[in-house]
Amino acid sequence: MGADFVGLPSCATPPGPPLALAARLPHAAGVYRFRDAAGKVLYLGRAVSLRRRVVSYWGDLGDRAHLAVMVGRIARVEAVVCDSAHEAAWLERNLLERRLPPWNRSPSGGHWAGCCPSATPPTEPRAPGPDAARMGR
Repeated sequence: MGADFVGLPSCATPPGPPLALAARLPHAAGVYRFRDAAGKVLYLGRAVSLRRRVVSYWGDLGDRAHLAVMVGRIARVEAVVCDSAHEAAWLERNLLERRLPPWNRSPSGGHWAGCCPSATPPTEPRAPGPDAARMGR
């Protein structure tokens, strides 16, 4: 056990190759954090199995190939073990509300999907249109 995220016991990896250190994380639910060589938080995530999830960043990224740049900058891996996946989700949400690291997309994990290339996320609520009744509203 090492330093902590926010007053909670955590697993902080000592200096060394990040992949080797990630392989020493427990197979438990929790929240993990990647830091660069300067100590800046790059990414914060949660997992049902910390080891399996964190080690996956050094494998085939598949549709997450854009993360390869971030993975190359990871110098330190930190983790907080939680009693359940639900607790990990709660902790991740609270930590992301405090500060959004550069590689996290949004605090809720949600993404805006538009119906056409020019679509933009709504900025304020709109009144239901004339087709609202047919659309199940």
